[in-house]
Amino acid sequence: MNTGKSSPQYSPTQHSDKQTTNSGFDDKLAMQQRLIFALQKAESVLHTNKHFYTKISEALGIIGEAAGVDRAYIFENLRDPQTGDRVVSQRFAWPKNVYETQIDNPDLQYASYEALGMQRWYQLLSEDGTINGPISELPQSERDFLQQQGIASLIVVPVFKDDRFWGFAGFDDCHRTRKWQPFEEAALRIGAGCFVDCIEAQRQANTLQLEKTRLSTTLHMVTDGVVATDDAGRITLMNRAAEKTTGYSAQEAVGQILHAIFKLSELKNDRAKNIAIVEIIRQKRVPRTTSVYHLHRKDGHKIPVCYTLSLLHGADNTVIGSMLVFRETAQHQKPA
Repeated sequence: MNTGKSSPQYSPTQHSDKQTTNSGFDDKLAMQQRLIFALQKAESVLHTNKHFYTKISEALGIIGEAAGVDRAYIFENLRDPQTGDRVVSQRFAWPKNVYETQIDNPDLQYASYEALGMQRWYQLLSEDGTINGPISELPQSERDFLQQQGIASLIVVPVFKDDRFWGFAGFDDCHRTRKWQPFEEAALRIGAGCFVDCIEAQRQANTLQLEKTRLSTTLHMVTDGVVATDDAGRITLMNRAAEKTTGYSAQEAVGQILHAIFKLSELKNDRAKNIAIVEIIRQKRVPRTTSVYHLHRKDGHKIPVCYTLSLLHGADNTVIGSMLVFRETAQHQKPA
């Protein structure tokens, strides 16, 4: 029946446009999923016990592959050790093609932003901005250096640590001209922050280990016996002089309660004299002692010793343990 109304006409062009739109949406959704999965996987790698440089490189590669780039790298802002000038240095890099790595490029170590023609970068990145897109859109002074490295497009995101402009992470595409979408930039910023957190945590661990090594070396040179405990009174450190005097090895002593290793008794009646280390730490009051006591060695022998006890404090002045220093002395001699 003819109603006088024309039927809607099918348009192949409209169908094609709809397919293109859906395809673009699907591509974006797939990229989002790849980046989210890559961030989770990279973070897991950073928390493994693998060698530090190995896991950083592996995690960079995971994110670089997901982002579809040819290189990923991390730069840190520093001060030149000789001049004190502000410089930037490449710390880690992942190349899709191992022969294209720039980690050993001397031009990228302790270089000034000005010398690289990137003074605009420092200003922009330090204000939480981003460098994003084809290098053909960058100023000529910046293009010269980047073209030497075969870069077609790049995205550079800033990294801040404790409100300080720590440095930046960059991702190079050497084959396509492209501009990264906001969700891609957000994901790369998150990833860059994870890397810097890992780097700084490793540095703190290295510093702590170095201090422990120095302390251990110093204590092993001391002729007095030295025993350190944590805030629960468990032995955490014992020097060689303490091992020799007590007869216990550090391996046997560490983890034991202090009075289980450092066993004292009165000289006259041999009554046990336990140091109430936990109570002392809790009250933050160290009793002064000028007495000489018998120390009961592991082999059962008793030797006269005198000792001093001091509390160990953390950065916030919290008591974190104690240190006992003792020496063998004449039976009726009072410590100086």
